[in-house]
Amino acid sequence: YSTTLTTSGGASPYTYALTTGTLPAGLSLNTSTGVVSGTPTAAGTSNFTITATDSSTATHATLATSYSIVVSLATQATLTASAAATTINTNGTTTLSTSGGSGGGAVTYAVASGSCTISGTTLTAPASAGTCTVTATKAANGIYDAATSAAITITVNTTPTPTLTFATQNTASVT
Repeated sequence: YSTTLTTSGGASPYTYALTTGTLPAGLSLNTSTGVVSGTPTAAGTSNFTITATDSSTATHATLATSYSIVVSLATQATLTASAAATTINTNGTTTLSTSGGSGGGAVTYAVASGSCTISGTTLTAPASAGTCTVTATKAANGIYDAATSAAITITVNTTPTPTLTFATQNTASVT
């Protein structure tokens, strides 16, 4: 963000001072040029007054002007959720991850449908076959709104029953 305050009348150069209120966090006033600039670090409304003073030697002319700047949260880049495996067996696990998003907000996962459970980034399948739908949310921080990913579906298959075979014939004869 950058804007230059303009002043006319009196004798230049002018000096500028923040006389009441505060600028949004991350912005500053150059008192020689009247430039308010920087990168806002938090959303909110800031109301403040800047006073311009001319450089006449006898009596300095001043002008105080009130300003308001509204800083809105930015929209995060697209957040994408993924799973190390999208098909797992009953009682199996897979690791969830995300890519994209913006800022340093924490990522959490939620089961939108199905009987899977999530602990941290580990999804555990239930004891029965079916599907689980999962979304990821990256929390808002001082700069970005929260973002939620598109849902991903994990298919849960019945764990196959092992088949045992004998290497030798299963009958015996006794004489």
